[in-house]
Amino acid sequence: MQPRMAELLGQQLVIENRGGAAGNIGLEAAAKSDPDGYTIFLGNIGTIAINAAVFRSSASSRRAISSRSPRWSTCRAC
Repeated sequence: MQPRMAELLGQQLVIENRGGAAGNIGLEAAAKSDPDGYTIFLGNIGTIAINAAVFRSSASSRRAISSRSPRWSTCRAC
């Protein structure tokens, strides 16, 4: 995936896989990253939807994510 995406984007691409805690570790890292437009979080329904209901104190809550990035707060799928 990384070589093809880097080729399409025309720049270097680093993929950092952070597994564990039902995806919350990677989601918290993405939610706490600088809102500079260079961080992309790729998750599944468990990480994005279910964990937000189960783990309300984590970064997976919609309020925590939307307060860091205006794009997430306007996402119609969120």
